[in-house]
Amino acid sequence: MKMSKLLAGCFFTAAMMMVGAANAGAQQNDSTTVQQEAPAMVKAVRTVEGAFLNSSAGGDRLGGNKIGYLSPNVVMEVVETTEDVGAGPLYKVKLSENRTAYIMPENVVDTLVEPGYFKTVIAESGSVSNVGKADRIALGIGARKPYLVYEELDPHVMTIDIYGVNNNINWLTQKLDLKAVKSVDLIQLDGDILRVKVVFQKNVAWGYRIGYKGNTLEVYLKHLPEKFTLKGMTVALDAGHGGEQPGAISHKMRLNEKDINLDFAYTLKKMLEKKGAKVILTRPDDRTMTMNERKAAALDNDVDFLISLHNNAAGPKVRGTSTYYKYIVNRELAKCILEQVITLPDVGYFGLVGNFNFSLGQPVEYPNALLEGLFMSNEQDEAMLADPRFRRQMMEKTLKGIENWLKRCKEACK
Repeated sequence: MKMSKLLAGCFFTAAMMMVGAANAGAQQNDSTTVQQEAPAMVKAVRTVEGAFLNSSAGGDRLGGNKIGYLSPNVVMEVVETTEDVGAGPLYKVKLSENRTAYIMPENVVDTLVEPGYFKTVIAESGSVSNVGKADRIALGIGARKPYLVYEELDPHVMTIDIYGVNNNINWLTQKLDLKAVKSVDLIQLDGDILRVKVVFQKNVAWGYRIGYKGNTLEVYLKHLPEKFTLKGMTVALDAGHGGEQPGAISHKMRLNEKDINLDFAYTLKKMLEKKGAKVILTRPDDRTMTMNERKAAALDNDVDFLISLHNNAAGPKVRGTSTYYKYIVNRELAKCILEQVITLPDVGYFGLVGNFNFSLGQPVEYPNALLEGLFMSNEQDEAMLADPRFRRQMMEKTLKGIENWLKRCKEACK
């Protein structure tokens, strides 16, 4: 009897040990299952210096349509990688729940982030103040989120959409000594887009700078010139092409566009200096230069405005002059120059071209416009460009156009 009880106890103990072992194994398997089912890291990109967003995956010889530059270290989720349809392979990135854009691989660094990284953040502080040569808008967001800026005239309004942000700024302090800004309003869109609406005091734009300092988004809105005259202004002139990049070459006389452009620049430089302006030549001689080097020359010298000087090429029957701008706020400058140049005898009228995706038209820190003098591929235009007297006349008209633009700016500020 005792022996049977002992054996029964042994069997019970063994059975419990087996159950315990089975439970331990099950727990271990459950742990393994949990690890395997853990959410995967999210593919993302982090912006580098000079990064910009495109509106589509399309492109042409000027690249994809740029819609805005971003500060470094802005992280965005990658939705997909597009095929090469003209602009090269691009990343389609998520700005907010319902908004996407495109960015070039060379503008970012690949990274992986936790699934919850892209949660909506809360903006909690804001102020608007006069900091000397500009009015400064500062918004404490708590993270570096993507943004896009739109500017329009009549009335002069700037809209800044910041993606992945909820507004909880209940005190937006605005100083009374502001010179550029009339008012700033905060509007919540789509649940995860904070819109900043800036109304300016005047219907004239003179440039701005935007970017992050830490996790604070700062916008510097330049004050208008005290006097809309060339005297005392700093002007940048960019002679297109140069060095190993000759630009267009005329068919009959084999003129190099880079040489005509540089002659334009030096001729206009002398005229501007006689008016009291300081002139910066982004390309002072026959050298190869990148677009970034040209833009840096203008930014480093804090120029008041920039004029790009080029000549055109197309089919042999196409002729005439044209001016170009990217942003609507620069339309008047381009228009004023064109209005004057087409008054020259025998100069054809090609057109005023907006939304032009030219690299030197992209900076927002100063007004700018591009002049395409004539078509080097047309024999009549070629003969005119070969004449030094005509080139001087074209620059005289360009100068007159610039002065007319300044007068219109002054009138708009009354």
